[in-house]
Amino acid sequence: MQHMFEEYYPQGMMVLAPGWQETQAECLAWVNAFQLTYEVLSDMSTATSQLFIPGSPFYFPHNSVIDQYQILRYNVTGFNHSAVVSMVNSLLEPEASIDPTTLNYGSVNFGDLIDRELTIDNTGTGILEVTSITSSDPFLFQLSETSGEVYAIDDEMVVTVTFLAAQSGSIDEELTVVTSAGTFTVDLLAQVTGSGSFLWVEPEEIDFGQVEVGNSLDQTIWAYNIGLEAMTINSISMTHPDFVVTPSSGSVPIGDSLEVTVTYTPANPDTIIDVITILSNGGDREVQAVAMGLQAEIGSSTSQLDFGTIQVGGFQTRLIRIRNSGNATLYITNVDLQTNIQSMSYNLPSTEIEPYDSTGCYLIWTPHSAGTLDGSITFESNGGDLMIPFIGEAEAQGVIDDDQPIPTKFALGQNFPNPFNASTMIPYAVPYSAAVKIAIYNTYGRQVQSFDLGEQPAGWHRVFWSGEDGRGNSVAAGIYFYRLLVDGRSFDLRKMLYLK
Repeated sequence: MQHMFEEYYPQGMMVLAPGWQETQAECLAWVNAFQLTYEVLSDMSTATSQLFIPGSPFYFPHNSVIDQYQILRYNVTGFNHSAVVSMVNSLLEPEASIDPTTLNYGSVNFGDLIDRELTIDNTGTGILEVTSITSSDPFLFQLSETSGEVYAIDDEMVVTVTFLAAQSGSIDEELTVVTSAGTFTVDLLAQVTGSGSFLWVEPEEIDFGQVEVGNSLDQTIWAYNIGLEAMTINSISMTHPDFVVTPSSGSVPIGDSLEVTVTYTPANPDTIIDVITILSNGGDREVQAVAMGLQAEIGSSTSQLDFGTIQVGGFQTRLIRIRNSGNATLYITNVDLQTNIQSMSYNLPSTEIEPYDSTGCYLIWTPHSAGTLDGSITFESNGGDLMIPFIGEAEAQGVIDDDQPIPTKFALGQNFPNPFNASTMIPYAVPYSAAVKIAIYNTYGRQVQSFDLGEQPAGWHRVFWSGEDGRGNSVAAGIYFYRLLVDGRSFDLRKMLYLK
């Protein structure tokens, strides 16, 4: 049976068969808690006396564990949670293997940096805790990892041990690896020939983060001479033109250092990975530099708007979709509306546009006089200025069209646009000649503006409100209500939203 089991589940698996008395949720909790490498076995039904592995021909008794060697380790008649914990813990034992047991760097020149890899392997079933990895000379031998976990089964941790050849002669040190499965030592051997200066650079990487295009940011690295003779740095250079390094060369006495400033000034919204290369008689070193240029870029869906021909007292809208094609947030700081025929207004819901997103701006023309429209709207932003010209024709209002039916009752329409931030049109209907008034109230019920429109003929009419009170002062942004009054009688009440 062991041979058949291995065909379905290779060595390294461990499964749990708790029995039909436990819920599936409890079973899964044990899987997660103990890092089991296969799902909990489940009953085909509560009447079954054995457990079945889905997808295989195998049945196993209740309350058992099949370990990584495919051996049935436990079987009990009674069953409870503590029994499961004891049963699984008895099998979850890590085993550590270190390879190699000696890291021999061989013969190297003074000033060299040499890497070797150490593998910590877990051949057991429990999690191997690597508590610490330490060097007897932490300056000469530096580690990429000093602790961690190695999961079962056949998992491993690879540690890079870097040797700094800053000392002449024979080197004989050791690493100490402390784990939950025991303590191990690794010999560190090298033969260093020659002497002189030794270049050591910190940090090993600099990250400028995100910088707006046109701005500059400085980062500092230090070039140390940890050798036995004065050091000459022949060159310090980078390849990308957005980086400037100063100084480009220099001399460093024994035990001293040279401060190097790297200035990043992005010309484009790009992510850049470059290398600072330092060449010296104490060795050559590289420092990685990472940076991102940020820039908002404004654009639109149209280059010109045409309102066509409309009658005085009517209205027409056009949509401008403002796009941000850059990788930084676009901030619209000002909108400049220029027109030769009043009244023109716009509705811009948002002045912030995220990268690669867009927003719509409605331009509303409600001419009060006849003539040819010629104007423009300019959006000023941190991503540049966008100017959209517009044209149109306003004709004098004629008599009411016979084809347009007379309204049958007094009615108040919804304002447009809504919300609005400059001006909005309020439509209303009059079935016969009457004295009309439009009153506007704030949320406290106080009247902030009223339009006494006098005697209005039968038909459809409009009034425009630019967000000002009766004294000509701009009101606060928020919700307002407006009411239609005819000969002193109230007909309709509606709500609108004023934005700034």
